[in-house]
Amino acid sequence: MELLTPSERFQIKYVFDERFPSPTLVQQFYSRNFKYQVLTGFNVEEVKLQDKEKAAVKVNLKYKDQQVILQSLTMIKKDGEWKVYIPPRRKQ
Repeated sequence: MELLTPSERFQIKYVFDERFPSPTLVQQFYSRNFKYQVLTGFNVEEVKLQDKEKAAVKVNLKYKDQQVILQSLTMIKKDGEWKVYIPPRRKQ
């Protein structure tokens, strides 16, 4: 059984990513990505509720060996929990 890193556990708990057709592909993507960009912390700066199921947030993200990055994100309520929402890619 493969152990998950803290960053991978964070992604599973707090991110709903629709760019991939299956949960397995989502986990594989984040497992590869977190080998290079390790999220070490975050701080929510601003929350604007759009309705009961959606919010716009500004978050300071701290990655290992990098400066803090201010990121604007959309969050949705999924299965009773707030998650960062990453929509499917647009077809070109």
